[in-house]
Amino acid sequence: MIQPESSAPSDEPIELGGHPLFPRPETEVGPDPRRFDLIQIVRILPDKTREVCPTAWKGSELRSWQQIVDMYGGECWYQLNAICAKSHKYTAKSEMLYFAGPARKPFVQEPQAPRPAPVAPPINPAAVPPY
Repeated sequence: MIQPESSAPSDEPIELGGHPLFPRPETEVGPDPRRFDLIQIVRILPDKTREVCPTAWKGSELRSWQQIVDMYGGECWYQLNAICAKSHKYTAKSEMLYFAGPARKPFVQEPQAPRPAPVAPPINPAAVPPY
């Protein structure tokens, strides 16, 4: 005789979607309908100037605030926007968080200008004695 499978819950957590940088209120239940395909980083400086990172990160690559602070530094506020890659609509906005340190880094590293090759001083033909 075949035994029916037990309907007891398994120990594995149920995947409901979501993203660790965009927590849902505890009152919301069920699968998370929001899309986190791309994440835009917005930095708010102490003088209230807003800077937007020109790089849109994949949601699967950017998983913690520590990654953001390691890449771009602190001494400012950060807020994240989640974007659906298909519709290009904003689907979620994180809370604004302040990070005291380390020192702030630019979003884009300026390319260093190539150094010109050293030029040998021209030889003055009048200064060379004839042989």
